[in-house]
Amino acid sequence: MKAEVVRHNLRCSTIDGLFYMFMVGFAETFFPLFILNMFGSDVGSGLVATVPVMLATLLQRLAPHLVEYVRSYRRAVVICAVVQTLACPALALIALFGTAPMWLVFVVASIYYAGAVVGGSPWTAMMGRLVPGPIRAPFFARRSRTLQLGAIVAIVAGAALLDAAADGPPRLAEFFAW
Repeated sequence: MKAEVVRHNLRCSTIDGLFYMFMVGFAETFFPLFILNMFGSDVGSGLVATVPVMLATLLQRLAPHLVEYVRSYRRAVVICAVVQTLACPALALIALFGTAPMWLVFVVASIYYAGAVVGGSPWTAMMGRLVPGPIRAPFFARRSRTLQLGAIVAIVAGAALLDAAADGPPRLAEFFAW
């Protein structure tokens, strides 16, 4: 593969990862607050931060089967990314309607985490093949720093939006709580 194509692909990977971290910062960081705001449950708030992750970890065992079924690391990653991304609007709809059983929020949060966790192994294998060995460590070090900065920015922006929404209509505050 030509050097300019590799550089372009790695730059696209970093940009994609940055948008992913924005989703993480704006969404999953605030799942416990969403439960607390919508249901007033401290226990539910703590459980939504742990139970969906545990369930997703158990589902991670299906990742090799998914790759085998779709016959491509890339397809498996895309399927998982779509599943994870579609969970966010589902949570937003729950917040906008302002009513849903807590178990439904747990199911949607579990789907969100399952997309991330199940897609992680195929993504790692795929990137290991795409990033040339001599630049692999420096690339991932630089990419990780960029992505972590993106997550921090998203978390701070999400908190600022929540604070601003607190004075607005209650449903607006609930919407930004996810």
